[in-house]
Amino acid sequence: MPQNNYHMIVDISRMTFEGANISRRAVLGGAGLAMTAGAGCLAGALSPSARASDWPQQGYDAGHTNYKPTGSPPLDRPRLAWQAGAVRVTARDDDIGTGLRQPGMIVADGTIVTKRGTAIGLDTGDIRTRSGCFQDGRIGFARTESYTDGIIVSSTLDAGRQFGGPDGARLYGVRPSIPTGVGDRCENARRWIAGSPRDGSYQYTGTVDDGTVFGAVWPTEFGESRGAVVAFDADDGSRQWRTDVTLDVESVCADDERLFVTGSDGDLTIFERGSGFPKQGFAIDETDVLVAAREGTAYLRTSNRAIERQEVMPTLSAVDGSAGELSWRGTPADLLESDDARPSFGGFAVGPDSVYVLIETRGGDYCVSLSTTDGSVQWSRSVSAAPWLVATDTSVYLSGGSVACLDSATGEERWTWSPPDDYIPGGPIVIANDRLLVPIDGRALYALEER
Repeated sequence: MPQNNYHMIVDISRMTFEGANISRRAVLGGAGLAMTAGAGCLAGALSPSARASDWPQQGYDAGHTNYKPTGSPPLDRPRLAWQAGAVRVTARDDDIGTGLRQPGMIVADGTIVTKRGTAIGLDTGDIRTRSGCFQDGRIGFARTESYTDGIIVSSTLDAGRQFGGPDGARLYGVRPSIPTGVGDRCENARRWIAGSPRDGSYQYTGTVDDGTVFGAVWPTEFGESRGAVVAFDADDGSRQWRTDVTLDVESVCADDERLFVTGSDGDLTIFERGSGFPKQGFAIDETDVLVAAREGTAYLRTSNRAIERQEVMPTLSAVDGSAGELSWRGTPADLLESDDARPSFGGFAVGPDSVYVLIETRGGDYCVSLSTTDGSVQWSRSVSAAPWLVATDTSVYLSGGSVACLDSATGEERWTWSPPDDYIPGGPIVIANDRLLVPIDGRALYALEER
């Protein structure tokens, strides 16, 4: 993983989080915690409690499934609830669906936080704060036992050498609300540095699941150039375990029992989630990208960059995590019955019974629904919106060029929508309670609701 200088912004006054409380566990285990006013104990409960508007990390869950069973985004007649200008929430198109893709925004307790640190009210669209402490970081939200307002996880807090240091970025736990007055320093946001004292030169968020942050580290102890997966406690950033198998981490997904990791060595390694113990290994092509995991199955696709270089025939694959064996594999050409041998992949979502994928060809864009059991085609639909995709129990939402909603069971189009000011939607869309959040390539953010 290249040592990019990623930063992130999280300066959020006027947020509706409750005040932070410190638990006995945090006092004993978190020497690096920055305590805030108020004392108490949460009796082992993660906080804040889950709600339909939360988007704790990229892809809605630790498996990056981009599938959200809760919430009620518009089904039949969308209308514009609000728009916010000059909001940067985009992500690179060539990172679509990968386990390392930066989320454009997270949603917690009625507030949207963009990767550039702008805080926006979910109900009203009012811009509450813009911060200068962070830039373009991978971000996530973790509930903790120590703080009633939880932790925002970020890579690289922009506060000088004492934070990022000369040999790479760090992974931080940041309090969701920090002062914004002149002269305030960015370190006021920090609650912990992952793995402190330092045990790696570069750490980033692979995925977040309630009280655990799964990250990757590039070690420096012995001048090694290979990394490992590390599990951190979201309360204090302490290391819970580190994989014995070293690998150059490229993508991380998790389900309830397993951690799926791909590296540059061309292997999918399956770890026991609670201990980091390696359970299975599966040889993959070095051009394969891990995009999601759900209920014991890992889903991979060929990298778009490899397709552009015409290195390999593109494929979609499902790997059984229990047996470490291939469940099914198919090519987009077979799925679409198309003569375009090298289409590119767009967004990817995995539900209980169906896999939804956007495929872009020279002749047009298609949304395809596949069976999770055997990869057979359930339906295929030509679409006008691509390459971003999220799904619910009833609908599949697409964005790019325009915004569209398809019936998840049949693929029939429910509605399409275009911005009123001729902007072109671009960036990852997010379901937040009854709103569908649609970014416009760094220029604006739109919230759609049912009419």
